[in-house]
Amino acid sequence: MITVVGAGSWGTTFAVRMARRFEAGLTGQPVTLYEFFPRVAQDIQKRRENRLFLPGVRLPRSLVISNDLDACVRSADLVFNAVPTQFIRNVFQSSPLWRGKALVNLSKGIEIKTGQTISGVFFEMFPSLSRSQYAVLSGPSHAEEVILNIPTAAVVAGPAALAARVQKLVSDSRFRLYTNNDVIGVELAAALKNCVAIAAGICVGLGFGDNTLAAMMTRGLAEISRLGVALSARRDTFAGLAGLGDLVVTCGSRHSRNRRFGELLAQGHSPADIARKHRFVAEGVATARAAVGLARKAHVEIPIIREVHNIIYNRKSVRRAVESLLARPFVPERA
Repeated sequence: MITVVGAGSWGTTFAVRMARRFEAGLTGQPVTLYEFFPRVAQDIQKRRENRLFLPGVRLPRSLVISNDLDACVRSADLVFNAVPTQFIRNVFQSSPLWRGKALVNLSKGIEIKTGQTISGVFFEMFPSLSRSQYAVLSGPSHAEEVILNIPTAAVVAGPAALAARVQKLVSDSRFRLYTNNDVIGVELAAALKNCVAIAAGICVGLGFGDNTLAAMMTRGLAEISRLGVALSARRDTFAGLAGLGDLVVTCGSRHSRNRRFGELLAQGHSPADIARKHRFVAEGVATARAAVGLARKAHVEIPIIREVHNIIYNRKSVRRAVESLLARPFVPERA
């Protein structure tokens, strides 16, 4: 059995997709979707629709909705995590997990209080979870398009046997998975591009043009790559689907919460106002704080991400942050 933990938009979409494959006889693996809040789980189960995060999509009949994490994990061969980064410890703290279970992470982010990637969080929480049991699935895969079967490609990074297993289980003509063994690179790319997407949204919100957006994305990718390599990732990972691919879609898509967050900042909304009025999670907000700390320790310059951090946490005005970036010394281009 497959268990997807976290019934947000991406977790629900992934669970629906895998349940459809099961019902079509393509996997032989029934699917359970775990939701943290009992009332929400009951509502999803009763209505066969996730009204909060995936409205209008009828859930497959075979998809089981549960609020019992222990039971979900105990009966699963493969667990997919879709819980937002900053809530992983809270959700998983009561689970006995991992002996014999393989875990595939679907979430993107860096934990603020420790600076750890998601793999680091899980390995710390569950010492019995071995590296041969862990993989990460990431790339340009907005839930709003995956649920409609719009052709999508992504990457699954992990040990060869597990990555190949997930690739075979998940892939088809509408969702193509490539394999990779650079877990830390894929996780860092997935997390850090959200900060650049906030910067891209600021550019859009200020009315800047395509030239500005292209420069922001290119130099943002250079920052992500520099920091990633300093933290033991492979440089070529950042030119692939987890890096460049995800950066393009997150900076350019109307579906991107991080880009939208940046647009709202540029329009004069404070981070607190956005959280209160618009009620969506932009992972780049937390990641910016963690990234600045990691860059400081690694002695790596990340000026774009640092200015995003200054806007969110130091109340620097958007205009002043842009001026700071444009006033930087002229230097040779470095990847």
